[in-house]
Amino acid sequence: MEDHGLEPRAEHYAAYIDALGRNHKLEEATEFIKDLPSRIGPGTAGSWGALLGACRIHEVAEFLFRLEPGNSGRYVMLSNIYAAPGQWDNARRVRGLMKEKGLRKDQAYSWIEVWSAKHVFVAEDMSHQEADDIYEMLGKLLDHMRIAGDPTEHQLDFC
Repeated sequence: MEDHGLEPRAEHYAAYIDALGRNHKLEEATEFIKDLPSRIGPGTAGSWGALLGACRIHEVAEFLFRLEPGNSGRYVMLSNIYAAPGQWDNARRVRGLMKEKGLRKDQAYSWIEVWSAKHVFVAEDMSHQEADDIYEMLGKLLDHMRIAGDPTEHQLDFC
């Protein structure tokens, strides 16, 4: 970065430390932290936290992948952990691993109980015997919500 006239900040160093930790370069990461410029402060909580987070995520993920190599939920969880702070390259890498292993994300579902009968739904599933009526009602609900805008200003009556 210095070649481009940019002054590295603490978050740049933390990202580098994170990358070292995820690649099992713990000694190199530790030395890097100890040698940080004084303005950043060697041994800052952010630096050590980046290393801890990288190691913990990486180690736990590896352990879970060995225990349950076919559990797509573990890969999805790790991908989401990476995506939350915007680490999109890592999230894509994990999704790529899923694809390589032939794993697919389990489809999520919702359910509702009406008069002691449980009804299960999957997104865009039309197999339910009353799917047409359900989607018609959902459309009406969406229309009402769009019209209503702020729910604190309007009373909605669907009955």
